[in-house]
Amino acid sequence: MRRRLATIAATVGAIVFAAGCHSRGPMPRSLAEWEQFDFAKREVGLGDLKGLSGTDLARVRGIIFGKHGRVFEDSALQAWLMPRPWYVADGQYTPERLNDRERANIEVVREAEARARPHIAPGDLLFFKDRPITSAMLGQHTQDEWDILELEIPVIHGYRVDLTEGYDGYTDESDTATVWRWYQERYWYHPTDDYPYQHPERVLSAVERANIDTIRVARLLQYAARIEPGSLDLLAGREITPKMISANKLYELRVLRNEIYARHGYRFSTKWLQEHFADKPWYTPRDDFKEIEITELERRNLATIRAREDELHAQLSTEPFTQWDVNGLTGDDARILRNEIFARHGYAFRDPKLAAYFAALSWYHPDPSFTDASLSEIEKGNVKVLRDQEIHAKSGQRFLPEG
Repeated sequence: MRRRLATIAATVGAIVFAAGCHSRGPMPRSLAEWEQFDFAKREVGLGDLKGLSGTDLARVRGIIFGKHGRVFEDSALQAWLMPRPWYVADGQYTPERLNDRERANIEVVREAEARARPHIAPGDLLFFKDRPITSAMLGQHTQDEWDILELEIPVIHGYRVDLTEGYDGYTDESDTATVWRWYQERYWYHPTDDYPYQHPERVLSAVERANIDTIRVARLLQYAARIEPGSLDLLAGREITPKMISANKLYELRVLRNEIYARHGYRFSTKWLQEHFADKPWYTPRDDFKEIEITELERRNLATIRAREDELHAQLSTEPFTQWDVNGLTGDDARILRNEIFARHGYAFRDPKLAAYFAALSWYHPDPSFTDASLSEIEKGNVKVLRDQEIHAKSGQRFLPEG
């Protein structure tokens, strides 16, 4: 009997202990009660947030950060925080002030927000790590938001966001400062020097890589933005419009045009194109390539790209170019473009290769009366920019150093 009573007592004690472990006390039922909640010590579950609107969820998140003085760029949330008696704005706030319990609670609130939103927003992709996303799920965003979203999946794995480095490799600080600052303010941002920049597939799952592609396509479709070389597979079956390539540079346009052939296995004779496509995992050069393999859609896309290249060539005489406009051109390409400015005024070339090249162009008509005075100030400036690129490319660097 004593043994039986002891067993019963032990069982009851275990039940009481277990109940005590799972008891977290009454949870808040109003926003005012959430303001008094001790997020630093008490746990929040998704079920505790059920019924809160998206606005109230954002305010609960704001309470956790606000107790440490964070100032939000979200004007609506900041306006709500300002009159709270416990809120003291602190410009020196850093994410390090949050303890582990607060960070865990923020994750729960963020997930609740992500579930409540009609579309994915920056900061939500952590909750889609193993879930394929669609363009419809992404909705519409500003350019800054797209920049953040394109980086977010690599950042979750330790990708380091540099102040002057966008995801597409550009180095315009005015364009990337907002993105850099956004990530600096994220408590979950932990960059590492071990992130495999050249081989991200070592840390990104197939689903994550596909989601990055989906983000890029959704952005492109919203803004008809610049098409990056290497991304034509994302546009399979879609026609390229002039607007889609209006922001591409001459170098990128030439790569895009040749990428159409490369994806059919065309074997290039031009050395830099050989080298460019050689390290692409999808490129398999073939000796049996035939022009007939290029589809009608691809032919239209080739014509669109070529037309844009021709526009930029014509602009050599009408619009000032910067070094970024010619960045990436080989020394030979830059030399051809530089001499094209002279050729459009009828300069008679002594170099047999240049003479043969321009003689094949219908618009070229040699003019013995040509003088340097024929060039406008814009053309003279573009000659210098292209000459600088020639020198830069021949020194072994076709692309300007970042920073």
